[in-house]
Amino acid sequence: MTTQTVIITGAATGLGYAIAEAFLHNQANVVLNGRTFSKLEMAAQKLARPVHVVSPLANRVHLVTGDITDPTFAPKLVEEAVSRFGRVDVL
Repeated sequence: MTTQTVIITGAATGLGYAIAEAFLHNQANVVLNGRTFSKLEMAAQKLARPVHVVSPLANRVHLVTGDITDPTFAPKLVEEAVSRFGRVDVL
């Protein structure tokens, strides 16, 4: 089975965080997106707790700061995901 790569917007809190947690639990590569880098970092640290992650988090998580409502940002987000993980399966 091929590892999925997932882009999650609003990943620092709430529903976005919960979705990231679920995909990481199922061994997906996850691109966390949000407007504030410090919040994304805190979310990534929280997700790194052993209860959530089976394999090394650093190899499976990538943080991308930016506003998804900016039409010029969306293509950059996808490009970063593909550059880091080679593909995007879920947005």
